[in-house]
Amino acid sequence: MRNGVSSMFFSKKKSLEISNQDEFAPRSALGRGFTSVQSAKSELFQKHKAFNPLNYLNEKYQFFGLEISSQEPYYLPYEDSTHILYCGPTRSAKGVAISHRVIEAIHQGKGLIIIDPKKDDFLPQVIQELLEREARTKDMLIVSYPNNFGYSGFDKNDTSLEFSNKLIVALDLAPSGDPKSDYYRRNERTLLKKVVDIFLNTLQIRDSSFELNYKSFANFIEYLHSDLLAMQKYNNEISKNKPNMDLIEQYSKRYFDVKRFTELEFDYDDISTLKGLYQTVLELCDANIFTNIDISDSLYNGKIIYIQADQLDEASLKMLKILQVDIIQKAKKKTANCIVIADEVSFYATKTLSDSLSTIAGFGVHFILAMQDLAQLNDEVIKKPILSNCQTKLFYKSSDIETLEYIEKLSGLELVTQTTKQNSTTTIRQAQEPLLNITRLRALKRDRVAILIGESLNAPVIVQTWHIEVKHKFDWSKHDKKLSEMKVTKLLKTFKVEQKNEMLNEDKPEDKKELLL
Repeated sequence: MRNGVSSMFFSKKKSLEISNQDEFAPRSALGRGFTSVQSAKSELFQKHKAFNPLNYLNEKYQFFGLEISSQEPYYLPYEDSTHILYCGPTRSAKGVAISHRVIEAIHQGKGLIIIDPKKDDFLPQVIQELLEREARTKDMLIVSYPNNFGYSGFDKNDTSLEFSNKLIVALDLAPSGDPKSDYYRRNERTLLKKVVDIFLNTLQIRDSSFELNYKSFANFIEYLHSDLLAMQKYNNEISKNKPNMDLIEQYSKRYFDVKRFTELEFDYDDISTLKGLYQTVLELCDANIFTNIDISDSLYNGKIIYIQADQLDEASLKMLKILQVDIIQKAKKKTANCIVIADEVSFYATKTLSDSLSTIAGFGVHFILAMQDLAQLNDEVIKKPILSNCQTKLFYKSSDIETLEYIEKLSGLELVTQTTKQNSTTTIRQAQEPLLNITRLRALKRDRVAILIGESLNAPVIVQTWHIEVKHKFDWSKHDKKLSEMKVTKLLKTFKVEQKNEMLNEDKPEDKKELLL
């Protein structure tokens, strides 16, 4: 029943009182009139109300802003928001709303890992001023790409398989579903796992370990490739009836102990794969990527780690993919107490991340994801789990049709008045219209106003946010400077094959698959 009128569809020939015929579609006791641009503007295009969010933030409930019609604060219980998705174009004030989540998390003693691929100058300042008031300035750790990126993903406590899995995701070597490309990916994954295991346990082939950074890792792969190629050329040359002794001398020089290297059982087919891995890892070497922070400080100890990346730099995005896997791996080992905020997540979202959303909250990690619109996530395998597992969503005004239609469908249907005239007869019917149709959505203010959709809500709520006042913009200059130089392991060819005279005098068949000394 609605205003004493049955909700069934029917028509009435008798007159019902209708109003607003001049500007809006007529409404009646059966419901409001169909949406028009004028009615949507009158209802939703309202002047912003300034307020101080700090007066409303508390530790018991999540504050999402002022409800647009009542101007009353709107809250949801924390347990209703396992993961949150913010969706809105640039300058829509997503960061303003996210800053509210940050303040709440800090007050609750939760750790924070904030991924910022566009170098925001508002959110880090909000955090810094809050920590200054609480005398906790040392609790904020910042890494800045490319000169001062103090997170590498290397961890001495990782197994070789754990670090391999980070690289498999970052280097896009996971199965794709394409049989042809997956054949090569499988070979690369297998070799990568082997190489990582040797790198992390280098005493297998030399008497000291390598530094744990990507430049040293790239050098290591290059040395493996060089020695394997030299082994092939040496064996080919020495099998000839009249070998070239100068070439044999050249190919006999190696980076690693010859006997130990041979025991690793590389195949000559690995030569090209090693070269490809080297070139891929080399992409991570242009920036100053080193180990200065441990994300465990955020996962378990309440620290705030702010990671400033670059959404247009492929190496930077690869590091963010490594970070995703690192967070998931550590949380599954030991339950965390942390919120991960991933801004512009569409640039670096992975299947590993989207799949983990269904379970990771049980390990104490909650994600807040932000993107500009749904069309940015063109991989449905990634998009669907994100939309399903982010049980609370906030959508700002959008011009993306996919996003608008998605909101429209989730908003549900509302009964409205449909009025038609034929000759002198007016017929009033009850019809259905999406509660938040595209016309209404396009009538929203361009910023600070969002549609709140939650699984615990039976209808969307329109809220208005406002920014937290800060003294000035965040100063990135001191974080952009190159503060330290990493140690890089380099080798010389100090090992040599012991040449056997009898091998030079005998005719030997060429076998490219048999690895000889």
